[in-house]
Amino acid sequence: MFKYFFLTTIVILVGCKSSPSTHNAPIPHDFAITTQQHVQAVEHWSNIAQDLVNQTLIVLEKQKLTQTPLYIKHPPVKSEFTVAFHDFLIDGMVKNGIKVNRTNANNTVFEYKIQSIEFNSDRYFPSSSKFGEETVLSNGLVVRRNVPEKNTNALQNNTNETSSHPWGNKAPRLELVISSAIVDKNIYLMKTTDVYYANQDDGNLYQGGSNKAGARKNVFDDAFYHQ
Repeated sequence: MFKYFFLTTIVILVGCKSSPSTHNAPIPHDFAITTQQHVQAVEHWSNIAQDLVNQTLIVLEKQKLTQTPLYIKHPPVKSEFTVAFHDFLIDGMVKNGIKVNRTNANNTVFEYKIQSIEFNSDRYFPSSSKFGEETVLSNGLVVRRNVPEKNTNALQNNTNETSSHPWGNKAPRLELVISSAIVDKNIYLMKTTDVYYANQDDGNLYQGGSNKAGARKNVFDDAFYHQ
């Protein structure tokens, strides 16, 4: 009787011991499918700059600062992108009637920074090549029509299918985070942060300088963060 009780007790203790794996961990779940613009040409740089100009004009009108000269502060770390982007910003603002100061002679400043992030992992986006009919509208813009209703979920779930897409259904590894702000007397009047894809081979156009050891400068050393 004692032996039976002892063995039963051991079984109970072993059964209560924590297992290395657990069923209580959250199940990985992908974000909903979204779209993101892909920067592949200098004209795209101009388009991004113009978008910021439009947002700046709205803020200046709202704050009744349209007659106040605006100083566009250049990032301390220069790259091919920031040099051209700076010119696009000045051109766009002048053409839209915004006064731009050549020197920081006032308290209203437009500033921006560019952070390039390179992912090591392969990332795929859903392909829909098996469903519906593709029609090219213009300049590579494709619309898919007549997709059967029963296949709409498949468009969301099919992530590993190869397709005729120029980069083979694989998302670019390089992404750009472009932040901008209008600061007036140390108060933020506007703050934007946008994300874009970019071609990995073009990384040198965005990354700018490096330190003496060859490593890229810490993005948080940028004057953008030290007002």
